[in-house]
Amino acid sequence: MHKIIFIVCDPGFYRNQDDVCEACEIGTSKHKPGNETCARCPPSFTTSSNASVLCGRYNSLLNISPTCYSKALSGHKK
Repeated sequence: MHKIIFIVCDPGFYRNQDDVCEACEIGTSKHKPGNETCARCPPSFTTSSNASVLCGRYNSLLNISPTCYSKALSGHKK
């Protein structure tokens, strides 16, 4: 008898080809659990680290500002 294991990755992680949860790379994010790939941040937005759940807008010093973006939450800047 074979065991069936269901893998559901946490927000900020996706399931790779080896069925292992891997962190979203800088410049991508994923806000909900699941095995979907991470979404690329839109122009002028990025993430400050791997495993991010939201993209942030650059400010003039290249730091992430509190202004966030998530297609799944609203599709608009917040």
